[in-house]
Amino acid sequence: MRKIFTKLRNENRKKLSKLNIGITILVLICLLFDKTGFSQTTYTWIGANNASWATASNWSPSRTPATNDILQFNSGNTLTITAVPAQTIGRLLVSNNTNITLQSASSLTLTIGNGAGTDLDIATGSILTIGTNNNISLSASSTASIAGRINISSGRTFNTDAASVVTTVSGTIYNAGALTCVTATKLVFSNGSTYQHDVDNATLPTATWGASSTCNITGIIATKPPVDQSFGNLTWNCPNQTAEFGAGGSGTINIQGDLTLVSTGTSFFHPADNVTHTIGGNYIQNGGSLQFKGGSTVMPFVIGGRFEISGGEFWNNKNNVDRTIQLSGD
Repeated sequence: MRKIFTKLRNENRKKLSKLNIGITILVLICLLFDKTGFSQTTYTWIGANNASWATASNWSPSRTPATNDILQFNSGNTLTITAVPAQTIGRLLVSNNTNITLQSASSLTLTIGNGAGTDLDIATGSILTIGTNNNISLSASSTASIAGRINISSGRTFNTDAASVVTTVSGTIYNAGALTCVTATKLVFSNGSTYQHDVDNATLPTATWGASSTCNITGIIATKPPVDQSFGNLTWNCPNQTAEFGAGGSGTINIQGDLTLVSTGTSFFHPADNVTHTIGGNYIQNGGSLQFKGGSTVMPFVIGGRFEISGGEFWNNKNNVDRTIQLSGD
């Protein structure tokens, strides 16, 4: 009997030892996950206008930076945040009609990582301005939602071109700097959204354009951005333009909605020769000059809606080679 009790006691000790080891491993795993992403601290900006990002007490709770921090601005005020460092954070949230401008002491990039939830979230009515010396880059697999407005200042960059990134715009992007994206699936303009290209730069971001989204090109002076994407609505309004747009074959115009020509400065809008250009909606011109200059093949200009000119000039045979206009509307 004594031998049986001794055997049972030894077996229980072994089981208890194994159980303790298992619990220890489980605790270590939980601690590991807690340090690497499952525990994100949310910090809310409580600092004054022109206060420093780097001052811990300007955040609530007082901030100790980590790469998975959630930083939010929701005071409803218009504020400039200074001394933004070259830093990686988990999420950046702007809400409650808050207007935030980020500035850095020298040219630096704020990287927004792949946290839990939407990584860059600009709510309806709120504005984020990428200001002096600041740049923003979305890291791989990040998501962004622009329901409000993001302003990219002159010389500044917003990069949404990393692997598996998706930026969805239902509000407005105003670009006077650089919006980096060369893959259409990484930048999606929903129906009703707006992109304004207010820079003399030959690079338009490659994007997926909803049928009722609008691309406003307003800043062209001497460069010629290709317009060979399938836009929703396209408006050309460049009063300072001095260079011919479209010469050299800038691609096929394919617009789901309306093409509106407002101003071409002292120059003109020249769609590429020898290709068919298609407008699903209306052609509306109240200024500027559009010139089809010819080419070796007569190709049609297809308009699904109405053809309306209230100002400016329209040439369908500038060099005595007629461009056929196929019109479905009035």
